[in-house]
Amino acid sequence: MHITGHDIIVIGTSAGGMAALCQLLEPLPADLPATIFIVQHLAVDSNIDFLVKRLASHTRLSCVVAENNTHIEKSAVYMAPADHHLLINEKHILVAKGPRENQFRPSIDPLFRSAAAFHGAKTIGVILTGFLQDGLVGMNAIQRCGGF
Repeated sequence: MHITGHDIIVIGTSAGGMAALCQLLEPLPADLPATIFIVQHLAVDSNIDFLVKRLASHTRLSCVVAENNTHIEKSAVYMAPADHHLLINEKHILVAKGPRENQFRPSIDPLFRSAAAFHGAKTIGVILTGFLQDGLVGMNAIQRCGGF
């Protein structure tokens, strides 16, 4: 896979998007020169560990639940925890309770906006499945900053 110059991939999906996520991650190489961040619309009491294990069974990349202030590593997949927004800065992951956006927490827009702000043209945004308008503002921010 050739993604030179794009080292941040942000993915947003609604609750029913797990099958699409698995299909997307399956062919990716273990040495992918990028980091993947996922926000999936989840219920507050969702078993995120189960979902991450399911993702891990479909990819050679390391899959973990995102934790606050974790250093961003290449060839890894970080999934937003239930009932928390996932954001990133230059080198670290930020996990915050914050207010709901677009009726969701986690919401796609905060992740996409933070990726655009800190990684600009190095960002690829993907909305697999959606609900309402979550992700549109964030995707526009990525495009305005030169990302895809």
